[in-house]
Order: sequence, then C-alpha cells, then structure tokens
Amino acid sequence: MITRLYVNNYRSLVAFEMRFDSMNVFCGANGSGKSSMFDAIQFICALATGTCFLGGLSGTRGRTVSQLEFTNWMQSNTQEFEIDIASDNHQFHYVIQLEQVEHHEPRIKQEVASCDGRELYTRDLDGIHFDNGRSGFPLDWRQTALASIQAVPERREIALLQTALSSLLILRPDVHSIEAESKAESHSLSINLSNLTSWYRYLSQDQECTDLLRESLKGVWP
Repeated sequence: MITRLYVNNYRSLVAFEMRFDSMNVFCGANGSGKSSMFDAIQFICALATGTCFLGGLSGTRGRTVSQLEFTNWMQSNTQEFEIDIASDNHQFHYVIQLEQVEHHEPRIKQEVASCDGRELYTRDLDGIHFDNGRSGFPLDWRQTALASIQAVPERREIALLQTALSSLLILRPDVHSIEAESKAESHSLSINLSNLTSWYRYLSQDQECTDLLRESLKGVWP
C-alpha cells in the first residue's frame, strides 16, 4: 500500500505531499491536480519497472519520454518524486530525481531506495552504488536502477520493492471504451479498462484466481 507521495515541479504539483490511509477520497475543482497526482504515481511506477524510459532509448518495448512536464511558473530544470510503500511487513522509501536542460533529453540525476530505514542502493550519473559505494556498476542515465537490478537472493528487499511497484494498478475506467469481445489475451490492464475482457480472459486460465476476482467484483459491480 502507498503510504506517502511527494512530487515537486510536475505539472501543477509543487512541493506536493500526501499521506495515505487504506481508503482515501480526493475532491477538488477541475485543474486542481487530482489527475496529475495519479499520473505522477503511474509515471514513477512505469520508470521503476522499466515500462517507460527517458529520451529516445532505442530497442525498448515500453514508451519513451522526450520532454518532462515541468510546472510552468518554476525556473528549475529538476523534477523530484518520492513514494513510500508498505509491503510484506516492510516500509520502503523510493526517491527519483529527473533533470532536463534545454536542447537535451531528460535524464535520471539521482535515485535512492531504502527498506525500514536501511539504504538498499544509491544511483547518480556515474551509476549504481551498493554498500556505501563499495560495489556497483555504471548505468545508462535514461533508465532507472530499480528496473535494471537483477532480483537475486542477496537483494531480497530490492526484489520486494520491484514487486510492490509493479503490482500497483492506476486505473481511470471509461465504460464506453471497454471492448465487448476479447480478440486476444492481455497480461495487464489498460488505464481506461478498454481491454478488460481480454485481461479477464488471461486470468481465466487460473480458475481459482478467476473465482476470487468474480466474488470480489460482485459487491461493487452489478
């Protein structure tokens, strides 16, 4: 579960901080930043899981971002994101700082991940650093360290954070766009649920999972 979000210099969000409970309701006028908050979470997750890359990184399956969405009235060329997640009886803290100077592609300037207050790794323009700099490796500044670190037993906490972020679903349902018939299986949901039937078709391969999903939906979806 997300417990805290911090966003700075992203669209209308400047030094924005929100702490979350198990259920939250967000109200506000159009243009007040509600959608931007959810888009920021989705952006963090996409970068952290390697489904989104900065600049024109060729050969990638995910989308690329060539221009950061800065706040119009700020002069800074740096964006900051922080997300805290409670998962598997651990408290994770993930920080990513992006930078884009004029006439250049955006890049990841800094990245830090910690678990229960203990630093898991840091990342700067030179690369990834473990154990307070005693080990590490260089990394392209257009992709996050979290998406690049291999899940191995000695880095169990990093693997847990990777799983927690990849499991988050940010959805903006549009009932008019939901397909009436599935033509292929989809392993993940689109943000507007347009491929809902294809995703359900994929899940139906696991009958136990399908039964649980059906029962959980009965209470909220006629």
